[in-house]
Amino acid sequence: MGNCCGNEEEADPLLGTRPVGARTGTLSQPVANTVEIQPQLVPQNRGTEPSYMSARLQKPSREHEFETSIKLISTVQLQKIPLPVLDKTFQDVGRLYNEVVGNFRSLETEIRKFKEFFVADTSGIPVLEECVKLLVQRIGKAKITIERKSKTFIEVTYDKQEVSRLCKGEPELSLLPLEHFSRACRHIRDILSHAPTVETNAKILLQDEETLRKEIMKSDLENAEMQLATKAFIDNVSKLRVVAAGTDTIKRDAEKKFNEVSKASKCFFGNK
Repeated sequence: MGNCCGNEEEADPLLGTRPVGARTGTLSQPVANTVEIQPQLVPQNRGTEPSYMSARLQKPSREHEFETSIKLISTVQLQKIPLPVLDKTFQDVGRLYNEVVGNFRSLETEIRKFKEFFVADTSGIPVLEECVKLLVQRIGKAKITIERKSKTFIEVTYDKQEVSRLCKGEPELSLLPLEHFSRACRHIRDILSHAPTVETNAKILLQDEETLRKEIMKSDLENAEMQLATKAFIDNVSKLRVVAAGTDTIKRDAEKKFNEVSKASKCFFGNK
């Protein structure tokens, strides 16, 4: 068959999901569309000016905070600690987190590129499900196979030559959106497979902060190295708080996108 978003046997792009840590044996929506309503005059006490309220002004603060937290997500660069075992523990978590962030940004890119093929046909508001319905119309009689391979992975399989032969219009207008949709499925799988491990390990390290700090103080480092190690440790702990919060945000957003993709993919079933 042609393009698909991967299978369960293919090589995992991340470095692994084995929990890591310092203690032996222990460490291991889409955002709702804003609906503009006509301003409503709110009665005021005599002598005060009338005020106008709209749905936009009443936007829930939690929703706004979630949007902002997504925009602020970025990779982290952890400081080197002159204690090999402890340093590796921090660096492993940081590296895995950065790969999760990379998958998350790639997911956003694939969905954006997919929707771009349907902007003109959706009055500039390309909702994912509506875009898939339009794609199904373009594909025509070509067979598209949708299979849920795991809890977080939907595989899209098709034959490129068949799509090119049976689609309506230019083949690229069917093949490229299919490719972006398939890649988005794969990125969702990778995120939701690894984000929980990163989040768990980061939180365990944060819980062990005082214990790890004492280990540094009890080490054989010289005074100068001791100061550098302590400073690097404090900086890394601060960044791990960002990692824990960022991973939670990424996981929640990826779960929402998976639900969107799952719902939208059902539209392919009408393509017989």
